Amino acid sequence: DVSKVTDMYGMFNGASSFNGDISGWDVSSVTSLTGMFHGATSFHQDLSKWNLCRIDTSLTSSYGPYFKVFQGASKMTESLKPTPGECRPIYSNHTEPFTDRASLLTAVKDCIAQNSKDGCADMNTWDVTAVTDMSDLFNRNGNFNGNISKWDTSKVTNMQCMFKDAKAFNGDISK
Repeated sequence: DVSKVTDMYGMFNGASSFNGDISGWDVSSVTSLTGMFHGATSFHQDLSKWNLCRIDTSLTSSYGPYFKVFQGASKMTESLKPTPGECRPIYSNHTEPFTDRASLLTAVKDCIAQNSKDGCADMNTWDVTAVTDMSDLFNRNGNFNGNISKWDTSKVTNMQCMFKDAKAFNGDISK
């Protein structure tokens, strides 16, 4: 389980025989892949479905978090490579409690990308009791009208612009 790993810098650097299937890894927490497969000359697995939301695409040049990821991985083709900064839906059936705004915002964005109107089917079951900041959470999501009626927001202290420009939202949040 690599779901909590944030830095995979040089992980398979020089592992010239490695060609293991790691396509199913949850890399949604990774912020750096610099040189991960540098010199892994045999590696050619399909990583195109990897969720690289947290890779800052403004830093992909010299020594950024996506620098020389596949340099020397001669069998790796463009169609097999993941796209840095691309978010893929991963939060349907999310069961762990959210502890901060960043993780909740990522989940909301993923769900809205999956279904702009309703979000993820289980969004209403998410445990958000520890989150204190929900600012801009649904900001500029004009079509969103998902069910979040069971969210416990009793610890939230910042809801600034939470539903700003969420023009379709009309959910029951009275409790």
